[in-house]
Amino acid sequence: MKLKLPDNFGGITVDGVEVPLKPNKKGVIDAEEGIAQLLLTHGAVPVDGVDSVEA
Repeated sequence: MKLKLPDNFGGITVDGVEVPLKPNKKGVIDAEEGIAQLLLTHGAVPVDGVDSVEA
């Protein structure tokens, strides 16, 4: 799932382990389902369309 992270998003940990996130220049990542759901609860928003996610 493609998600736009909030500005100045610091990161996220799962079970005490930091999850590596590598957003593009626009702050968009492609997250696995479980991580995506967690990120959505922390302010990330789904991104639709290919044009909006290109770096």
